[in-house]
Formats: sequence, C-alpha cells, structure tokens
Amino acid sequence: MTDATMNAASFYLEEVLDKIKSWYNKMQPASTKTVGMVLETIASTFSCNVPNELGLSVYIKILSRFPEFVLTHNTEKIIAEAKWRRLPLPKEFLDVMEPDYERHKLWLHNFHKTYLSFAEWRQKRYNTSI
Repeated sequence: MTDATMNAASFYLEEVLDKIKSWYNKMQPASTKTVGMVLETIASTFSCNVPNELGLSVYIKILSRFPEFVLTHNTEKIIAEAKWRRLPLPKEFLDVMEPDYERHKLWLHNFHKTYLSFAEWRQKRYNTSI
C-alpha cells in the first residue's frame, strides 16, 4: 500500500473502532425474553408445547449464551429442517447455532486483530495514537 492509501485508511480508524465496539455488543448473550420468543415461535409453528418451568429453564440456560441475532437468524433454519412436529432437543439447537456463533466470533476476533495491527503500524509510522 502507498502512504496515500494508508493515510486515507487511517482517517477512518476511529469509525472502525466504534463499529468493532458495536459488533462486540451484538455478540452479547441474548436475553431470556429473546430465548422465550424463539422457543414460542417454534412451538407455535409446530403446534407443540413449550416445556414446563424446569425444562424451560434448561433450554434458557443452554440457549441464552448465544447472541440474539444468532438465535433469531437460525430459528427459520431449525423450523425448515425439522423432521418432526416437536420442539427440537437442546442438542439440535446447538448443532445449528454453535457453528454460526463460532464463525461470527472468529470473524470478529480476526477483524479486531487486523484493526489493532494497522493501528499499531500507524502509531509507529506516524508517531500518533488512534
């Protein structure tokens, strides 16, 4: 890259950092309300019941570690791929959501590392901070 390209790119460093922070916020665990909405959507679609309090708490504990966008995005996939008209088992949820979550987490980590490398290079090259 030329100095002109690097200077132009470094102009946006602060905006990129703000975007990274917002992406980390989106990666936070979903609320109990969101998990309940996902379970209710699936149960309603299949005309089946949501588990009682004890069973529901297990589903919530397992699924609430995923971000809201992973849960809501994969709900349609779970419905479309279901073979039986019942609420999927926790493992069936994990099989769909875990790879998607890990892919997003890895992408964000790598993007953040790239940002930090560029910011460090800029700081050394131009003796400035972000």
